[in-house]
Amino acid sequence: MNRWKRIRVINFNLKQWQKLYYKHQQSQFRNRLLAIKHLFEGREKFDVCGLLSISIQTLRKWLGVFLKGGFNKLLAPIKRQRPEKLSDFRKKILKFILLHKSPSKYGFDTYIWTLKVVQQLLEEKWDVKLQPTRIYEILQGLNMSHQRVHRDYLNASKSKQKEFVDDLKKRFNQAGEKDVFIWFDEFSIVDRPSPFYGWGEKNTTPTIPSDEKRKRNRVNGFVGVNNDTGETHVETSPKGNSLYVACYLLSFVLIAQRKGMKTLYIILDNCPSHKKKMRNHLRNFMKELDLDIKVEFINTPKYSPKFNLAEYIIHQIRQQILHHQPADMKIDDIEKRLKRKLKEKLLQTKEQIQNTIRHIFNLAG
Repeated sequence: MNRWKRIRVINFNLKQWQKLYYKHQQSQFRNRLLAIKHLFEGREKFDVCGLLSISIQTLRKWLGVFLKGGFNKLLAPIKRQRPEKLSDFRKKILKFILLHKSPSKYGFDTYIWTLKVVQQLLEEKWDVKLQPTRIYEILQGLNMSHQRVHRDYLNASKSKQKEFVDDLKKRFNQAGEKDVFIWFDEFSIVDRPSPFYGWGEKNTTPTIPSDEKRKRNRVNGFVGVNNDTGETHVETSPKGNSLYVACYLLSFVLIAQRKGMKTLYIILDNCPSHKKKMRNHLRNFMKELDLDIKVEFINTPKYSPKFNLAEYIIHQIRQQILHHQPADMKIDDIEKRLKRKLKEKLLQTKEQIQNTIRHIFNLAG
């Protein structure tokens, strides 16, 4: 039986194929995976060549390799015959720069080492021109990966997390048309952001100098997310104390009152500015304005930011807006840019909001 027929009768592991497709981002590997899958599904070889813009000789070679050695052989690293443009010594220097230096130190208008910025660095420093995919391979060879900075939340109580989720599910099920749920949290806006994402040794966490915050100008950001509609309201404030938090939450009380709601549930964490003093301020505001809507607060478990929907919105604000700002941007300009970007598009659709809530529920097991 020739190779073109054999591929259609072999035991093809679709789950393994899917994992490998997500793992390998480079087109050179994804094209190989797609070619094999198309052939297995019964597509004609010339159709596959046309879809992937490859020659029949290349397709024949990939298929032969796969039939002999499976996915491991098909996705084996490509051995390059040409001499390396970047020497081992320069690779070590590059690694040191990415781990310990900021792009702004080298004249780049950013604080994030993206592949494009690394590409420009190599060209300016050593006159070495490499494609981003090749740079990615080199960094992987240096045992580096692009990571998100994480905090340690080992003090979180699993039982409290489950208790929170069970209580929230019960409230959601019992809620009527006149009840509304708002998820709330705060975040900092600074003119020199910490490297939220950075290159680091694999299986490690990038570190941030502990004294850097003293050198930054900052304002507070408040985020409120409607549980049902997914509407997101973001405001900035010069301070983040209990009075400013109460003023921000009052806007949701006024909206709920205007819509004829009976109960407003506010889900928030255990930050000191979210406790008794803030609630007294809000109660006094409501009394002065003669608002009769009922407001209840639901606290997320301690050390459990992943159980607050607003945290996921803050993550997207940082990732999509705050951490890609020019290095010389002033704090006032950052505020304007943030508000403009949020007006241009929703960070999450209504469906995505509901998916995130289901994810939060699943975290409790």
